Amino acid sequence: RDWGLDGARGTALGITPDPEFHITKGELAPGDALLFYTDGVVESHDVDVMTGITWLRGTAKAAVAGGFDNAATKILDKVNDSDDDRAVLILSRDLVAQGETSLAGSRELCAHDEIPSACTECFSHSD
Repeated sequence: RDWGLDGARGTALGITPDPEFHITKGELAPGDALLFYTDGVVESHDVDVMTGITWLRGTAKAAVAGGFDNAATKILDKVNDSDDDRAVLILSRDLVAQGETSLAGSRELCAHDEIPSACTECFSHSD
């Protein structure tokens, strides 16, 4: 698996009371995953961000070669100790088993890309 870059940018959480968020949309297909990480994983006094991201992509590829279980821990075990925060989160979507048409627990979305019961335009009370 190769990890692509989204290029999303934004204010670090907790820096300002009203941060500006940028929305990125996409589809997480069966077998795909998202990799979230803090800056302490990819940069240090000795390593710039882009070099760190290149390192992370290779390390993550090796870490998930046998599946996503414990992959975040495998990555963190290879990060050099520093004073900065270090966190990795991998959100993966299981493959659909042969013969199944959807994932267990999946939900259909309304026309507004929302779960119908949470969509203010689709939700209706039936008393």
